[in-house]
Amino acid sequence: MVALPLLCLPSGEGITSIQFRLLLGIGAFPAGVVLLRSWQEEESDPRPGARENLERREELHNVRHWWTLIGTAGSWFFFDVAFYGTVIFSPTILLKVFGEMESLSMLAVQAAAMIMVTIIGNTGSLAVVPHVGAKALNTTGLTLCCLAFAAFASVYQYWHDRHALQFGLLCTVNLALALPNIATFMLPVLLFPRSVRSTFHGISAAAAKIGALVGTILFPALEGYGIPTIMFTQAVLCGLGAACSYWFLDESDINYVKVEMSAEQVQLQLVQTIGTLSPNALSEENSVDDEDLRNRQLADFEDVKGQSTQKVDEEQAC
Repeated sequence: MVALPLLCLPSGEGITSIQFRLLLGIGAFPAGVVLLRSWQEEESDPRPGARENLERREELHNVRHWWTLIGTAGSWFFFDVAFYGTVIFSPTILLKVFGEMESLSMLAVQAAAMIMVTIIGNTGSLAVVPHVGAKALNTTGLTLCCLAFAAFASVYQYWHDRHALQFGLLCTVNLALALPNIATFMLPVLLFPRSVRSTFHGISAAAAKIGALVGTILFPALEGYGIPTIMFTQAVLCGLGAACSYWFLDESDINYVKVEMSAEQVQLQLVQTIGTLSPNALSEENSVDDEDLRNRQLADFEDVKGQSTQKVDEEQAC
């Protein structure tokens, strides 16, 4: 979308180089904003106590968490192979669909349309995930990706002259990719306890980055065999990701908006929500003794617990 107005710049010597540098610089602006905001955030107390260290060691030896890791890391890996193997090479795929004579401006418009479809899919995923759950969104999304890739490969193979249909299916692929794109980030946060969440989330994200690398290598390696071969390969990979999500993930302990919470689950949610002390409380830690600090934490915990229990009762009444 940003490239479209840049293409309207008057032609001249070195204009392509200027357009590329402007596009690259504008793309770095959002990352700079995030980096600046992260510097401005106040950090919580990084010093874990003996009890937290013991809990973390116990959780790391829990076989159930490593079983879950196969689902989070596996589905994220297969998804990123398909995602990056498709999105990065969208201009190449569009040229294969519409022909080498397609203008650069039209390619930019078509790529922008695909991006808009992806944005719509991401927005819809955020809206429905509290109602269907992250696992269902991830499994369903990867299954739809499998079907969409297979449909596009079949149409490209047997009805190659139907460009509009192929473009519509390509947009469908991008829409389907938006569903697990949200869920894969959420699942490690939801499924692992707080003491080991960053560890298992980091392993899952690392698997995803390896998948992204494989995806960027896979497309050029298979391009000589034709677009249908690439797309059918992506369909198989998405099917494997859906299988990992379905067989290895269990979100029965996750509480969404419409799920009734037990007292133990309420307490778990409170612990995960409260986390460490606020920055103001940490700054006052040296001015109060341990007993007063524990009493204050207990009072805050009881206040939040009462509010959460009242909310659950209201949802049950509805």
